Amino acid sequence: MKNNIKTMLLATILILAVLTVTGCSSSNKPRISDTISTNDVLRTNNQKAITVKAYLLNPISEVGPELTFELIIDTHSVEISTYDILLNVSIITESGISLTGKDFLWESTSKESHHLSGLLIVPQEIVKLGPSLGELSLELYDLGSVPVRKLVWEPELLFNK
Repeated sequence: MKNNIKTMLLATILILAVLTVTGCSSSNKPRISDTISTNDVLRTNNQKAITVKAYLLNPISEVGPELTFELIIDTHSVEISTYDILLNVSIITESGISLTGKDFLWESTSKESHHLSGLLIVPQEIVKLGPSLGELSLELYDLGSVPVRKLVWEPELLFNK
């Protein structure tokens, strides 16, 4: 009897170890890939003397279940320190989900007159919906006289197939 308990305990530990190592995850879980580079998750918009760079961090970092973007806004001719990210941002998915800044968290890392950066976090865990989200668009409004700056990511970057 003791040998059976020991064998069952050892088998359970072995199964848990294999599941941990293989990542036993659903297809809707954000993935971290060794084959995806920062260039793959970077989207850039250059208009009216302002450059916006946005990295979708989920495929390349341990950022949690939320969608997390690193935003970097640079210019050398326009004052941007007063630009309110949360009032002027939305995420729109191909499947019709639309979230606005009131749904996000903004963690600023720089708010200089010509350089604005930080993390934009979407706590609503829309990634649980999986690939059915379709394309994901991050839209910034009224930045440097440009009505809409649209940055788009494909669902394949975020979800395992």
